[in-house]
Amino acid sequence: MVKRIIIEDESGADAGQPHAQDTPAAEPAPEPPAAPRADSTDALAQAREKITELEKTRAEYLDMLQRMKAEFENYKRRTTKEKADALKYGHSRMAERLLPVLDNLQRGLKFAAGGEADTKILEGMSLVERQMIDVLAEFNVVPFDSIGEFFDPNIHEALYTVDSPDVEDSRITEEIEKGFRIDEKLLRPAKVVVCRKQQPPQLSD
Repeated sequence: MVKRIIIEDESGADAGQPHAQDTPAAEPAPEPPAAPRADSTDALAQAREKITELEKTRAEYLDMLQRMKAEFENYKRRTTKEKADALKYGHSRMAERLLPVLDNLQRGLKFAAGGEADTKILEGMSLVERQMIDVLAEFNVVPFDSIGEFFDPNIHEALYTVDSPDVEDSRITEEIEKGFRIDEKLLRPAKVVVCRKQQPPQLSD
């Protein structure tokens, strides 16, 4: 007959039975998420509002900087053009003061040529006239012809008109004072005499 021997451990439990500490403990149920606090919601709303304000301010400053940049570019172009014009037309005042002297010299030549003036004097006056015209040309101040051209109020000044059946209406027949340009800009209009074509008399019935 076999006897059953039961060996007990120090805790008094059977060796064949599992220990209580070997049994896995049950996991606790997850706690539900805490509801957001009211003060946290207000802080988030304020932060979003602040971001919106900052973005608006940024857009305003960016627009202002772009406008300032455009204005500065326009200023640079304007000053560059003004400097170029000053170099190009800066001597126009000097030319305007010299032109009346040239006019008087040319009138003197015409008057002397019709009289008994000394030939050498005429040659000297003609030389001075030529030199003055050459000096003005160095500064791009040049005369333009008007006789035979149609009257243009942009470059001509009509002193008076004459009637002529043989000349087209508005044709310039005489030049009292020459006009001058500096580069492509009008410096002085030409003073001229303009033809006014005579109308044929109308026959009465």
